Amino acid sequence: MMKKLALKLVVFCLLLLLIKTPFYYALSYKDELRFHQDAFANQQFNTVFIGSSRITHAVLPAYFDSFTGHQTKSYNFGMSGGL
Repeated sequence: MMKKLALKLVVFCLLLLLIKTPFYYALSYKDELRFHQDAFANQQFNTVFIGSSRITHAVLPAYFDSFTGHQTKSYNFGMSGGL
């Protein structure tokens, strides 16, 4: 009896996970893209870093701009999980 209950619980949890995951990522990417779109609409950049979360966390646009003597205006377009 306990084995059947445990099996049903595991199957139920897996189904919830399978249903929830695509919606979670779709909604989180949508918010992240909206954030980047708003930033692009308000300013002009001549250097854009595009990539996954490694770019997000590794590249600091202000630091990069200081290395170029502020001849660049850069933006970090790194996204979680890399699209």
